[in-house]
Amino acid sequence: MTTDKNLPLPSEPNTEQVQARKAKTGGSSRRGALADVMEAIGSWVTGAVIVAVAAACLFGPAFVSELREDEIMSVLDLSDEQLEDTPMGDLVDIRKYVDEYETDDEVNRRAAEKAGKILDSTIEQRLDRN
Repeated sequence: MTTDKNLPLPSEPNTEQVQARKAKTGGSSRRGALADVMEAIGSWVTGAVIVAVAAACLFGPAFVSELREDEIMSVLDLSDEQLEDTPMGDLVDIRKYVDEYETDDEVNRRAAEKAGKILDSTIEQRLDRN
């Protein structure tokens, strides 16, 4: 059996194969780093979305209730001209909010009743004109 020392053994890769592997690993390590960055960004975004949804579920109803209360109380500050410029649909919506408004504070309850009376008279005047 003759062995030729110039031929590479099957277990030893030649230099072309080593260079080809180095080129492949260099390119894939950049892709690996980019994939790691994208995965980190994705997990941060997912976490932020989960926190936002949880906050909306916890504080959303209170926020909407506060906005409705502000809208009801703003009727008391409107002049007659501003009430005339307010669309009829908005007046009806605010009147509905007055009907649904619940509070333990007596001052706010009386203010909501007064706003309801103002809205009722404004809506009646508009209906009579049309």
